[in-house]
Amino acid sequence: MKKNLTLRLFIITSIFISVILILILSLQSIFFQKFYINKKMNTLKSEIIKFKISYSYNYDNKPELFKSMQDYEINNNAKIAIFSNKGDIMFLSDPNKQMDDIVLQMLKEAFKKSSKATDFSSTLNEGKVTANIFSSESKDIKNIVCLAPISLESINDNIIISVSPLQTIKEASLVIKDFYPYALFVGILGIVFLSIIYSNLISKPLKDMNKTAFKMANLDFSEQCTVDREDEIGNLAKTLNFLSLNLSDSLNALKKYNDKLKDDIEKEKRIETMRKDFIANVSHELKTPISLIEGYAEGLKDNIAKDDQKDFYVDVIIDEAHNMESLLNDMLDLSQLESGSFNLHIDSFNIKSLINHALKKFTGLIETKSINVTVDVNDKLVIGDKTRIEQVLNNFISNAIKNTSESGNISISSCIDQNPYELNVNKNHIPENHLFIEVFNKGSNIPKEELNNIWDKFYKVDKSRDRSKGGIGLGLNIVKNILEKHNSVYGAFNKLDGVCFYFSLEIDSIES
Repeated sequence: MKKNLTLRLFIITSIFISVILILILSLQSIFFQKFYINKKMNTLKSEIIKFKISYSYNYDNKPELFKSMQDYEINNNAKIAIFSNKGDIMFLSDPNKQMDDIVLQMLKEAFKKSSKATDFSSTLNEGKVTANIFSSESKDIKNIVCLAPISLESINDNIIISVSPLQTIKEASLVIKDFYPYALFVGILGIVFLSIIYSNLISKPLKDMNKTAFKMANLDFSEQCTVDREDEIGNLAKTLNFLSLNLSDSLNALKKYNDKLKDDIEKEKRIETMRKDFIANVSHELKTPISLIEGYAEGLKDNIAKDDQKDFYVDVIIDEAHNMESLLNDMLDLSQLESGSFNLHIDSFNIKSLINHALKKFTGLIETKSINVTVDVNDKLVIGDKTRIEQVLNNFISNAIKNTSESGNISISSCIDQNPYELNVNKNHIPENHLFIEVFNKGSNIPKEELNNIWDKFYKVDKSRDRSKGGIGLGLNIVKNILEKHNSVYGAFNKLDGVCFYFSLEIDSIES
């Protein structure tokens, strides 16, 4: 019962209505008859006073007098008669003085008993209207007898007697008692009806709101209260929906901030890891040339090298100094590109001419390895920073030469809008009116799991860091930053007989 509000309301209502019915029954049993008798006496006294006034005015108008007496009897369920002081009947409601013997006998008994009362004389003298209960001598019947003296002239002093049987009051009381079982049945129906109303008005809406609140407690804000009312429960439902919406928005915002915080933490971790790796890699890359420069310089100082070796010592020192300079320049470029402080100098230039110009710088290396280079590039004007795009081409061509065996092949080609090969690029992301440049070299493939890592700083497919193979792992990361600033699509993929690097540039509108 403690967990069911409808049942509790049903029981409380049942108790309340039962108590009300019991109180009414008790009060009726104890006080109803007495109350009714007093009420009846006062009514008869009030009506007989009115009749006295009417009698005074209509004493000589007999038809009107009889009519007044008949009206009195009908309206008050009583019989009325006018007696002389000596007890003779002067007037009855019937002009012919025709009346039921029992009723007539009852009126005469009423006068007789009233005249024998100790206060009868004072009642006549003072003209008071009295009402009392008398029992009939012939039958066990109680009556309310109302007495009113009339004094118009000494010879016309009369007494009005009104008799109303008390039996009807008892019958009414008994009827009311018999009515209580029906009233109890109606009360039970009323309780059931009220319980249904309570359920619809209170219990059911509260259950719905409790269901919604329970889901809110479990951080489920998908359900809303459907209670559409303007009372306190309706306002509570609206407040609960408002609270649910605010909590949902706050929780989503909190999740968003939490995800952002996680991303920031992960980013900080990655930056910290990159910083440590960067320091370690730079230290590693600088350690070797510094050691060589120091060693060969000490050899020159101590005259360890013979005359024919001195030039070799000097060349090594110069080469390692160039390597250090190259490393520092790459680091400076990368720092500028990543910090956003570097501004591109965008212009229109011929891409084919730029590729041919870049190849000339590698003529010596190409001839040394007897590499066959073919160029099949559209003679188009493209938009970009010419110097930085040349840096990209230098890196791609240099890597191609390093990874091509002697007498191998390198091809540089182009196509418009989409790459003819299966690129690892979503076609929806390929920009329109772009020229793709591809640098392909025959040779061994890059392991598939390494393809996405080659653009990271200091990342080298060759984990041995063999300096004879060249490179410190910054070139492709610089290329990545340059191409991203050009909004270029770039990447690398393996073919059956080699590796292809590619990037795109926007074609000048004059050419398109």
